[in-house]
Amino acid sequence: MGICNRITNMLNCGAFKVLITLIAIIALPSLVSAQNLIVEGFSGINTTKYGSPYTSNTRYLNFGGRLAGGMHKLQLGVEYSQDLISPQLDLEFNGAPFGTDEITSTYMGIFLRSKLCRYPAARFGLVLRAGAGIYDSKLTFTDAVAGQQLNYNYDQYYGANGGIGFSFPFGKFAMIETSYNVYYSKRPEIPNLRQSYTSTYHSLQVGISYNFIFGKIKSKYEDIIKIRYGG
Repeated sequence: MGICNRITNMLNCGAFKVLITLIAIIALPSLVSAQNLIVEGFSGINTTKYGSPYTSNTRYLNFGGRLAGGMHKLQLGVEYSQDLISPQLDLEFNGAPFGTDEITSTYMGIFLRSKLCRYPAARFGLVLRAGAGIYDSKLTFTDAVAGQQLNYNYDQYYGANGGIGFSFPFGKFAMIETSYNVYYSKRPEIPNLRQSYTSTYHSLQVGISYNFIFGKIKSKYEDIIKIRYGG
């Protein structure tokens, strides 16, 4: 499904409208006096914490990007990610393997971000982030005996997430971002095939971000950069 359709579905969801309204109220002062625009690319090593019928966890990789704007200590943003290597989960019946599920997902959502330090766009600090969004997922089942593959699409579903990490400067306004994140969601049922289950995963992420500074705060940052790099 295209990104435009996904955004439309997000905005048509009643619960998501309430969430957007609450986040907008919290972030309104930040957006009105926008001072900082952040662009970030990241990759993550993820560990599944799925519910039944999956009895074991597995690791997989994803990558994505974030765009956020607001005050230099609080931003509202959008996030997109997709699997690079999808999770593969073994299925058993009476202790014997009978197949493997591979689940490929993309995610799009919104988030609030805060970096706790005096000058977040130029110095080391603690980063807190919370958000929510929508998933598109596809299931590929491989029969362990015949090797036959069957493909199914899940209905879109919503999830919430939170993360904590650190941001390290390595250029004038560039940062290395590291974080530990938990993404919670519940995948819907595929009739006559898979029941609904909790599809939470934990994600260790590393990324690179760049800050664009505007307004009155820009002069303070320019002074910091001059002291650090000279000139």
